Amino acid sequence: MKLSAFLRQCIVPLLLVISVVACKKDSDGVKTVASSEKKILTFKVDAVNGIIDEATHTINISVPTYYSLSTVPVTVTISPKATASLGLKITLDLTKTVTYTITAEDKSTVTYTVIGKLNTSNQNRIISFKVTTIDDKNPSVETIIDSANNKIYLDMYWDPNYIKTMKTNIELPHGATSIPGPKDTVDFTNPVHYIIKAEDGSVREYDVIARNVENDLDSLFLPIHGLEYGKYLEPYALSHRGMLTRFIPQDFYGNLADGAYALFYALESDDLFLRKPYKAVISANATATPSFDMLADYGKDVVYKITSQSGADRNYTVRVIKNKVIFKNMAVYYGYYTFSSFNSMFTLDYRSAARITQIWAVDTLTSAITPMKIEKGLNKDDWGIYHDYFGPLDGTPLAEGTYRLKVKLENGEEEVTRLIFNGKAE
Repeated sequence: MKLSAFLRQCIVPLLLVISVVACKKDSDGVKTVASSEKKILTFKVDAVNGIIDEATHTINISVPTYYSLSTVPVTVTISPKATASLGLKITLDLTKTVTYTITAEDKSTVTYTVIGKLNTSNQNRIISFKVTTIDDKNPSVETIIDSANNKIYLDMYWDPNYIKTMKTNIELPHGATSIPGPKDTVDFTNPVHYIIKAEDGSVREYDVIARNVENDLDSLFLPIHGLEYGKYLEPYALSHRGMLTRFIPQDFYGNLADGAYALFYALESDDLFLRKPYKAVISANATATPSFDMLADYGKDVVYKITSQSGADRNYTVRVIKNKVIFKNMAVYYGYYTFSSFNSMFTLDYRSAARITQIWAVDTLTSAITPMKIEKGLNKDDWGIYHDYFGPLDGTPLAEGTYRLKVKLENGEEEVTRLIFNGKAE
């Protein structure tokens, strides 16, 4: 059948239009078919992915509760060469049904229905746990969160002045609450029970335990008889840095970094076997092995292991040195010196029936004796005290170590003073 001239004039241009729409040329001039891809590939609110059902062209998304359903920021990715009716980074009102149309390159379309709901979190763990003192000072605290056993340990230096009033700063998941509150002031003298409730109402419980990391033997009293100044021999007490903190009749000296030892001077006649300490003071909540309540043979070194509440150990060796120690006249009023320079001279104040004529430094560990020089001051003052000076004999500092003074009086009597001092080489 032949087409009329009129039909040929109508159909031919129409075929040309269809050909142009369906085909196009690429950069090399080759004709290609326009893409029909028109899918939503991802639909996100923050890190939350929407569930895309291609069979029904429905998208379901659970929106974090820190957003309002009426203003939800959405990020969308779609098929290459396709376009979206509402854009790719938009804010949607999901309190009502939202339709989202995707147009392919070939102009075909598909419409998705978006359904949103608020998602309450089930997270009820403690993310971080920090404490400060009531005056906002930051103590050295190591926090250990044992999520498997629902325990939190606060390992710190124990100070009774602030342990009862610690300010907390607890990080919880979004929407979670705690009892006690995350910023309450809490007494951690004993374990504290925390209840964490998630946004969806689920509950998790923790025990928070503050543990003292100190394992110091602060003072020790041994039952040694025969001393004029008391029935019990008492050492010096140590601070955390190993400095002597109070002045008492005998010496206690320790190198806290590398282990410590206590030295006691006793009269040769004292019986030191199978005695237990009259009194021992150790760090709060620490334990001692062996116990200070047990009898000990102080005729030889006795090693005490002090274990902190957090589990760290430190050994102290207690050594008793039997010697002729005379205290009946001497009384030195200054308890700690350090020789660290040439020609150092220090005040030596004492009360005695006779003046000092000779003076030595006695190493507390080796008993080695080093002659010292003495410069006499004026006669006794109104208080009956001599004010003399002593120092290295030839200007050379004493070797590194701990010393006490041995003196000889004008009446020939020799005494070991209460004074303890450090030698320190330059």
